[in-house]
Parts: sequence; structure tokens; C-alpha cells
Amino acid sequence: MTKVSITLICVLVFAIVGCRQNTPANNANLTIELVSDPPIPAMGQSTFIIQLKDSEGQPITDATVNLRGDMTHAGMQPEFGTLLGIDEGQYRYDFTWSMVGDWVITVAGTTADGTPFEQRFERQVNR
Repeated sequence: MTKVSITLICVLVFAIVGCRQNTPANNANLTIELVSDPPIPAMGQSTFIIQLKDSEGQPITDATVNLRGDMTHAGMQPEFGTLLGIDEGQYRYDFTWSMVGDWVITVAGTTADGTPFEQRFERQVNR
């Protein structure tokens, strides 16, 4: 490979990685709570329950809720999913912790009226 090819590849990689992050939405009018079962993350299956509430503490129903699970180091494929509404303001997703280490779970979506939201949750996965 020539220096020009290597430089071009590096520029493309940085451009793609830089485009991956979204600007966080304004969450001032709602709260997002993430509960996992089991409560202490360990390798294997886990279930997430996301609770959405408005500024008055009332459940937010009919939202579109997506989840992205990323390890904090490079090289791992993220896990993506759309959560299912299971109860008033509650949304469920079955997640697989595929590796021990530090993870970032990003919950994002839109409420029924089109208001965007996003919040990141950090988790440490043990054996």
C-alpha cells in the first residue's frame, strides 16, 4: 500500500466514526429509567425494561424506543434493537452481554408527538 492509500483509509475511518454519534436530544420534559434483570450485568442473557415518564411523572406510552449496546473499546459490533411496549410507559428488550468489560447502552427514540429523546447508561459486565 502506498502512503496515499493509507492516508485515504485513515481519513475515511475517522469520517465514519465521527458520523456515528448523534447530538443528544433534549430530555428536559421526560425521564428515562433503565432496569435490567439480572440487576448486576453478567455475560449472557439479560432483559432491559425502560420506563419513560413525562415531567409530571406520568408514563409516556406509544413511543418508539430503540436501544444500542456498545463496548467502550474498538472492535466489537454493537447490538441494536427496537423495544416492545409492555405496559404503561414500559418498554422491553432482551439483550445479550457478549463480552466482559465496560458497555454503554444508549436508549433513544421519539414520543408519540414526535419529541426526540436519548440517554446513555454505562454498565460494567463481570463474569
